[in-house]
Amino acid sequence: MIEMSYKLIKHHGKMIYGKHLLLTANGCGDMILNIEAIVSFVKELVKKIGMKPFGEPIAHKIDTHTPFGGITVVQIIRTSTITIHTYDEPQDFYLDVFSCMDFDETEVVRYVVSFFNPENINHEVVYRN
Repeated sequence: MIEMSYKLIKHHGKMIYGKHLLLTANGCGDMILNIEAIVSFVKELVKKIGMKPFGEPIAHKIDTHTPFGGITVVQIIRTSTITIHTYDEPQDFYLDVFSCMDFDETEVVRYVVSFFNPENINHEVVYRN
């Protein structure tokens, strides 16, 4: 019997469980207010990073009459999740991509920049053992 490890990503010569991209984009303009556009973004992102979606994205406009108003989208992928939270007033965008399969985080950043054209963007990657 062949035993398969659940640690599929090699990082600095060590096999690890998962990769977690945390991205913040500020000043994204009016596109950030459109729930259909954000759902479309998520569907295309899944393809761009070679993931397999599990069902359709779950998307809701939340607290539209408060300072916390925005959009939340969750896409379950075969290897974990992609989540987005936006805030209407500052037009900020928060994206997490977590997967136990490797993906190109620079492709995610490029796609966020091309789709939302943020004034500012920063990100970090956390590797989970």
